[in-house]
Amino acid sequence: MSYAIWHPHIARAHVTTVRGTHFVNMGHSVGRDEQTDEKTAQGKIGKRLELLPEEALYLVERGAMFCWRESEGLLGEDMEGEPMTVQQAFAEMIGKEDLTLEKYQV
Repeated sequence: MSYAIWHPHIARAHVTTVRGTHFVNMGHSVGRDEQTDEKTAQGKIGKRLELLPEEALYLVERGAMFCWRESEGLLGEDMEGEPMTVQQAFAEMIGKEDLTLEKYQV
């Protein structure tokens, strides 16, 4: 099972645990300076795998990925609380990046 954190301010899901072959064709690697690990402290920008809203919705709807909404307690694999339900994911992600329900269904 894959795990991700939804960041509403950038409209992307950061994949923290990659499982399966979905990510051969989905997602993109992005350098973000928001991470607080040792590499960033040394002045290096770490790369991370991010999903577009439609990609994250697809994986959550299929049951291939758990997705949490961003909060202060979420770091890496130490996920606290329950992941978003499919309904919560649709409510959070539809309307971001000009994604409508009709576009998602197509």
